[in-house]
Order: sequence, then C-alpha cells, then structure tokens
Amino acid sequence: MTKEFVAADVLHEYAVRFRIALTSSDFANFLDKMDPMKHLKEEFYIPCNDNGVYLSGNSLGLQPKNLERIILEELYVWKMSHDFGRPWVSMSDICLEQLSYILGCSISEIAVMNSLTCNLHLLMVSFYNPTKERYKILIESPSFPSDYCAIESQIRFHDLNPSECIIQLKPRANEYVLRHEDIIDCIEKHGDQISLILFSGINYYTGQLFDIKEITDAAHKKVILTFFSMILGCIAGFDLAHCVGNVSLFLHEWNVDFAAWCSYKYLNSGPGGISGIFVHQKHDHRPLKRLSGWWGHDKNHRFNMDNELRPTIGAGGYQLSNPCVLSIGCLYASMQVFKKTTMSEICTKHLLMSSFLRLLIEEYKLPLKIITPVKDSERGSQLSLLVETTDIDKLHDFLKSENITCDVRKPNVIRVAPSAFYNTFADCFYFAGTLNKYFNQF
Repeated sequence: MTKEFVAADVLHEYAVRFRIALTSSDFANFLDKMDPMKHLKEEFYIPCNDNGVYLSGNSLGLQPKNLERIILEELYVWKMSHDFGRPWVSMSDICLEQLSYILGCSISEIAVMNSLTCNLHLLMVSFYNPTKERYKILIESPSFPSDYCAIESQIRFHDLNPSECIIQLKPRANEYVLRHEDIIDCIEKHGDQISLILFSGINYYTGQLFDIKEITDAAHKKVILTFFSMILGCIAGFDLAHCVGNVSLFLHEWNVDFAAWCSYKYLNSGPGGISGIFVHQKHDHRPLKRLSGWWGHDKNHRFNMDNELRPTIGAGGYQLSNPCVLSIGCLYASMQVFKKTTMSEICTKHLLMSSFLRLLIEEYKLPLKIITPVKDSERGSQLSLLVETTDIDKLHDFLKSENITCDVRKPNVIRVAPSAFYNTFADCFYFAGTLNKYFNQF
C-alpha cells in the first residue's frame, strides 16, 4: 500500500535522513536544491529587490516574462494588419486545454469570459430558481463581500428577503474555521429548503479548503419526493478564486453543477484578469434559463445575423460578448508556464512550503495564531495569521520595510501564500525570521 503523502511528515523525514535541523536555513536551502520546479522562478518578474520576498500570490500573481512579448505581438498585429493577422474570433479557446487540466474537466465544460462576480450572476440566473418550498442559499462565513453582494441582489431580484433566504454557516464558538461535519449536518437539516449551495472552494480569510466533492454529494442527495414528482437535490456551485492553480480539482468527476473563478491570483494573468466558468455537461441539454449574448451563439452561425439564437453546447453558450484579446493574451502567457510542470508538482510544493512556514512560526513561539487548518486536505498554499497582540497595520508596515509583500484582511489577519512557481523555501525562512524580529523588537 502506498503511504499517504503528509507534507509535515515528509519534511521531518528529510531532516532526519539528511541530518539537517528542520527549522534551519540549511534545511531551507536543501529543500530549494531538491525542488523540481526551481527553474520556473526565472519565468517571472519579481517586483522586489534582491533581498525581497513576494508572498501575495493569493492576491495578485506575478507577471510571466513571456507576457510582454505576447501582448506586444497582438498590439503589432492590430497596428499593422488589423484583424487579418490573427484569428481573434476564437482567441478565448487557446487557454481552454490547459485550464481543463487544471480544473479536472472537459474543454466543453469551461469558458473564459467576463469577471468573477459577473459570471456568478450569469450562473445564478440559471441555477438559482427559488420556489415556495426551496428558496434558500447556503454560504459560508465569512463569505467574500462581492459574493455576498451578488447573492443578496439575486435574492432581491426574485422579490425575496435576503434575511429569510440566506443561511450563513458560521464556525463554532471560539473556533475560526468550519467543521466539515457541521456543513454536512446543515445540508441535511435545511436541504429541503435550500435551492443553492454557493461556497468558496477555499475561504479567502482563513485559507480553509472545503471538501468540494462531499459537499456536492450531500447537496445532490436532498431529493424531494412528492405525490406528483421528484424534485432534484440542491444545486452545488463554487467560487474557486483561491483554488484554481493552487489545489487539485476534479470538477467533472465530483459532479459539481457550476463554478466560477478569477485568474489574477494563482493563474498570474494580471490585475483584473479575465474570469472563467465551469458548467457540468449533465446540464448541456436541460432547459435552463439564461441571459444570452451573441458570443454564446454557435460559431458556425454566429455571423449569420439572422437573430435566431443557436446556443453553443456547453459552458461556451454562456458567453455574452467577445473577450478582450489582451486579457486573453495575459492568461495565455501564464498557461504556457503551467505547461512546463504539472498540477501534482504545484500542489505538492504548495503543501510543503506552507507546512515548512508553519513549522518555522511555531518554532519561534510567536504571539499569533495560524487559523488555517493543519491537515493537507483542508488547505492549499495560504496561511492566515491571526494577530491580536499588536497593531496589525504596524506589523504589516514593518514587513514591508523588510521588503516582504503580503496582505492584511480586516479585522486582524495577515495572509501569506508562497507560490510554487516563484517562491522558495528560503523565502519562507526569511519571512518567519522577520516575524520573529518584529515581536522581539516590539
């Protein structure tokens, strides 16, 4: 039987086998030398000086070095030959194959389009259909503010009251993350009234990775049998902003109904980068309501101009207008780097780096709490540090003065997320040492 991979155990085994102190700079350098992805750091611009560390890939990924060339090529084509030099009509398709590997689905189940909140609205038009019996939406707490705004406005659009329709599941008293059994119990208890479950794949604040498969399974089991018919179970949708490019996903196999994500975090497509959607192929021929545009029209008839809509089968049918070629180019640049590795390598390094960072912080016995779950199956790259003994803005300013880039999420969390592409174990060592330096000084 193959031994289960546990990142912290692997680190301990390496330290013992090679006789290097687990929390030493020598061990960090050893891990960097062994890293099969170390050469990919050269594919990115690092916006810090030689001593700087960028740990904010969960907020904005870094720029691939090939991006400028790709964008300038498109600008040159536009300048010199207009659209005759490029098949821009199908430009959004060039990213789909690599994205399908990252998301664990078929190409027809995904589309590159719009922004994240816009896509959530479009998907909820199809998948939030409240009835007298089923009208509630289950979300986690804390939910990302834009998601909450979208959900609340969708409920109001149906002339319903958000306070009566939203179930916001909170952690237990004196806990910071949701227990998986509490999520499943909530679905079991309220499922007959729940129309839609719309969770994050990873919570933006705590870094908790939810069990997408089991939540989806629990949702779909809530079938309502009546004298006249059988009503399908709850719809399971996910905001995967902090999952895509960070953790392993198998959306088709997990039977997820729909998902949306942004691409400017772990997918490194730049500020405001283009979003994407997933719609499971089981919905391809269901008579779902949707808001339509001509870019969702079947390509073979799109330019017939006959006003007879023939929607593209699959997620592509949700497209409204042609996407920005430059935004697609930014995402394509990153996809070319993703092709040089595998999601298995990326996910393994994310877990090893975040485990190493946790071990270092715990070694220093700092007066803060890591609220991100310890288990590999419940997290990705991000660690959320709860800071209650010092002014969080003062700490953040100190880290910036030491050439460390991370971010603050109010009221009192600092988020750090080492990226498998451009961060090193030495970066983790430097960050932990700088934290220790701050608390020793102040």
